[in-house]
Amino acid sequence: MINTLAVLFIPIILGYILVHLNYLDSSINSNLKMFVVRVAVPCRIFISMLNLKLETVKEIIPLSLSFILLTTLLILLSYILIRVKDKKLKAAYIIAIAFGNYGYMGWAVLDGAMGQAGLARGMFFTTLWWPIIYLGTFIISKVLKIDGKLDVKNYRLNMIIPSTVLLLGILFNYFNITIYGPLLKTFVSLGDMTVTLILFSVGLGISFGDSYKNLKLSILPVVLRPILGIIVAYFVIKILGISDPISRNSILLESTMPVAVMTVVLGDMIGLDEKLTSSIMILSTILSLFTIPLTLLII
Repeated sequence: MINTLAVLFIPIILGYILVHLNYLDSSINSNLKMFVVRVAVPCRIFISMLNLKLETVKEIIPLSLSFILLTTLLILLSYILIRVKDKKLKAAYIIAIAFGNYGYMGWAVLDGAMGQAGLARGMFFTTLWWPIIYLGTFIISKVLKIDGKLDVKNYRLNMIIPSTVLLLGILFNYFNITIYGPLLKTFVSLGDMTVTLILFSVGLGISFGDSYKNLKLSILPVVLRPILGIIVAYFVIKILGISDPISRNSILLESTMPVAVMTVVLGDMIGLDEKLTSSIMILSTILSLFTIPLTLLII
């Protein structure tokens, strides 16, 4: 658990140090995020689907559905419960509550708590992660009418690419298509950069003065995220009739993961305050030191 959190925070700290020593200019941040969205993320998705065990496809369906239902209900509940006039602030809260760190951190926790079986369930749960979070963010921006400066063409491209790559990965897997070795290694290497580069970009944009100013604004979504998450997860399990104990516990654990690292990138794409979304993500990750062990005790 400590090692998992260390791997999350070290790139953030490194990015912060390098930009404040003037070794790097913070202006590289936008290009770095574009590289992550357009290159690293698609490579990670493709490799994940390529390595998927197709004989377990029956388990993918209920777990993928649980993710879609959980995310949809969290978006709706957040929209109803959060009463703030500032539309961009409301959007930041909804995104933070609805999108948890199910992939990197969720997988690590499931692997540690339930071994390979838990890790596999985590991967099935996040099969549709990328298209759903892009679509969800797009809908939120439209409903709240905060997309005045949104480049719709690029936004659609950012949503279509992950979905297309996901399907290609499954097709290559199903038909057992061989990929040229060096090309495959390149895809793997680029995909492995995803989380680290996102975290590093967060560090590039951090200012402790801004983080302190945003502390009060960050508390609400940080607290609501695990509470609403586990309550909604219980209902989702009941609605879908998921009886497998490993799948049930995996969904419950995933539902209490901290705010997703990707929310910083998503927020930036629709013009939200990057420093606020970064503060929410960091504070939520720190709080998870307590909420995750508590969830393990409960389930």
